[in-house]
Amino acid sequence: EMCIRDSTSIGESAFRGCSGLTSVTIPTSVTSIGAEAFEECSGLTSVTIPNSVTSIGGYAFYHCSGLTSVTIPNSVTSIGKAAFHSCNHLKKVHISDIAAWCNIAFEYSNANPLFYAHNLYLEDDLITDLVIPEGVKQIKYDAFYGCSSLTSVTIPNSVTSIDNSAFWRCNSLIEFNVDSKNNYYSSSEGVLYNKDKTKLILVGIGKSGSFVIPNSVTSIGGNAFAGCSGLTSVTIPNSVTSIGGYAFAGCSNLKQVYCAAMTPPSGARGFSDETLDGTLYVPVGTKSKYESVDPWRNFWTIEEYDFAGIDDVRANDNSVLIKSEQGNIRVVNKEWNDTVRVFSIQGALIAETNSDVISNLPKGLYIVTVGSRSFKVSMH
Repeated sequence: EMCIRDSTSIGESAFRGCSGLTSVTIPTSVTSIGAEAFEECSGLTSVTIPNSVTSIGGYAFYHCSGLTSVTIPNSVTSIGKAAFHSCNHLKKVHISDIAAWCNIAFEYSNANPLFYAHNLYLEDDLITDLVIPEGVKQIKYDAFYGCSSLTSVTIPNSVTSIDNSAFWRCNSLIEFNVDSKNNYYSSSEGVLYNKDKTKLILVGIGKSGSFVIPNSVTSIGGNAFAGCSGLTSVTIPNSVTSIGGYAFAGCSNLKQVYCAAMTPPSGARGFSDETLDGTLYVPVGTKSKYESVDPWRNFWTIEEYDFAGIDDVRANDNSVLIKSEQGNIRVVNKEWNDTVRVFSIQGALIAETNSDVISNLPKGLYIVTVGSRSFKVSMH
């Protein structure tokens, strides 16, 4: 054990390579931990950093292969590049203030101990449903990068800025919930949008199955669906004009892309190689357009598809919403006692239920009634 006394900083490379060091006591007089300070201290198993330290230098704990847990105090405001890189056995990161954590400036993703630990603890409780405290204005770069313990994130009215990579590689994340009073962001069905829902910002990696992008969306943000390996089908409406870089990167099971845009949306790097072996469905008469521009021409199979009909149909009272997804019709906001009936376009009854989901329907046009209301729906 090493006890450091009467010092305001731990200097650069101070204990580098001290493989016999198993624990260290850092006094409250220390305000900074220098670059490479504990690099390759392979015997170090846990570190508690006092609530006086404001900065942790680059490579400070690089390749501390025995490190299993670390406590980051509220005082820390910056962590340098690769500070916790190659800490392969790191399993737990302990904090006591979520607001302070959101404010840390990580120089790079591997500066964040969550890059390896994946599990964030508030005191001793594993965080699964993350609630950002009211008063937080910014969620900074890589703040929760790789935090696989998260399943949902609640964002308050006060947040004005969420960095593009704040929730990357949160493999279990399926839901965002944004306070309706927030002036900058919104959410719908667990997806993060800008306030007026013209930009789709982020879909939780844990999302699976098919997804229909709302007709209000004009742009899909960079990395919006990145890593959604459970995504099998996506429908892009005619309203979308641009797709950000790597928007669908890592969507390894995305086999059907329906793009209703008459003009191919821009975005040369929107799809990665593993998604291009699926089938791209485009409006009738537009196949040659899609075959002439990136990234669309890189799809192995491009087929023309009749997008006639209505994908999302809302009742006149603006309450009940009918969504047609791959093989399924879903009724949103129906009354509990409303009966849902599905008819063929010729009028034959196909299904009758009080459930809000009707599954395993083939492609075609249908008439759906919910109580006394009726809708025409096109199933892709």
